[in-house]
Amino acid sequence: MIESAFAAMWFSWAGTHAPAWLSPYLVAGAVLGVLLAVLGALLARRGAAAGSPLADSAVRHRYDVVAAAGAVLVLVGVTVLGSLGADEYVAAWFAAVVGIHFVPLGRAFGEPLLYLSGVLITAVALLAAVVVALRGGDTSTIAATGTGLLLLLTAVPTLLGTRVPARAR
Repeated sequence: MIESAFAAMWFSWAGTHAPAWLSPYLVAGAVLGVLLAVLGALLARRGAAAGSPLADSAVRHRYDVVAAAGAVLVLVGVTVLGSLGADEYVAAWFAAVVGIHFVPLGRAFGEPLLYLSGVLITAVALLAAVVVALRGGDTSTIAATGTGLLLLLTAVPTLLGTRVPARAR
């Protein structure tokens, strides 16, 4: 549910500097993200999502630490980029932090899919930064579109209650 709600936000952000041809796809992605978030909330309310890893106090503590560290890194990075006049890299920085924070969350939740999503989101963020460094523009179209898509792809198996098995547990 969380991934799909954030996917909607990322697709919306991607639209700020996107070419016109991409806009309908971004709107569709945002709408799909909202619909999946609503579905996830309904499933959680009906008890289908019982047994959340966050019910474990140790996992909850790890989650809180990772989320707080991520928020601090985003704020520091955005502040530094703004002071350097490099606002066009904010979306890439934000996406990189999101991707990196998925790695410890994957471990905390015992969810290998979060590792893969984290690596791919980080790669999209780096790609966006390189493209903008070489061609100009803003990282939001590439970083936010890629992050939104990867979050949707992460949300679907999560909502279905499907776990991607780890090779060795």
